[in-house]
Amino acid sequence: MPGIDNIIKKITDEAKERAKNIENQADKKKEAIIGEKTEEALEIKKRILTKSDEESKSIIEKANSTANLKARDIILLAREEIIERVLNLVKDELNNLTSEDFIKYLKASTKNLNLTSKDEVKIPKKYYEDIKKEDLDLNISSEFIESGFLVKKGNLIYNGDFSSIVDSMREDLMPLISDELFKK
Repeated sequence: MPGIDNIIKKITDEAKERAKNIENQADKKKEAIIGEKTEEALEIKKRILTKSDEESKSIIEKANSTANLKARDIILLAREEIIERVLNLVKDELNNLTSEDFIKYLKASTKNLNLTSKDEVKIPKKYYEDIKKEDLDLNISSEFIESGFLVKKGNLIYNGDFSSIVDSMREDLMPLISDELFKK
C-alpha cells in the first residue's frame, strides 16, 4: 500500500520537520535566555565590583585620613615638647645671668616703681654681694628667692620671678617660638 506508506512517510517527514523547527526555536529561545541571563549576570557583577571598588576606596580614604590625623597629632605633640624645652632653657638662661646682667635687669625693672627705703627687694643669694657693692639705693632683703626678684611695697607685691614671668608670657611666646623653630 504505497498510498498509505506515502501518507505515513509524509506525516513522519512533516513531524520530523516540525520537531526540527520546534527544536530550532527552542535553541533560539535558549540562546536568547542564556544571553539575557549572561547580560544580567554581567550587570550584577559590574554593580558588585563598582560597589566593592567604592567601598575599598572609602576604606582606604578613611585609613589615610586616620593616619594623617595621627601623624599630625604626633607632630603637634613633638612640637609642644620642643617648645616646652625651649621655655625651660629660657628659664635656665635667665636663672644663670651674670651679676652684671642681673643688676641691669633689676635696675630697669625697679626704675618706675618709686621704691622707698621701707620697700623690700628679695633677690637670689648668688647676686646679694654684688648688688650690695653697687649701692642701688634699694632695701635688699636678707631673705632670698630662687630667681628674678620680688618687691614688697606696702601691701603690694611685684613678682619678678623669672619662672613666673616666662609662665605668664607662655601663650604669647609659644607662637613666636613655633614660628622661629618650624619655619617652612
